[in-house]
Amino acid sequence: TTAKDFANACKQDQSSCSAMVGQVLMDRIQFSPTSHICLPGVTYANAVGPWLASHPDAANMSSRDGIYLALTTIYKCGAPNNY
Repeated sequence: TTAKDFANACKQDQSSCSAMVGQVLMDRIQFSPTSHICLPGVTYANAVGPWLASHPDAANMSSRDGIYLALTTIYKCGAPNNY
């Protein structure tokens, strides 16, 4: 599926969305220890669907690539997030 499909599905089922985001995070973080993702808390997955929906340039990416891009963009360590 595409990132756009994933973002639309998140509107219908947030728990499945959160599970997929968590799975992508666990899969990708193993291969990219320098990703510098700083999560603010347990509800971090809630922001991924809306971020993807508001970034049409990511719409045609694979869902997994789009999710990881969202995570590394939204939760980048340091300024402006200051996590």
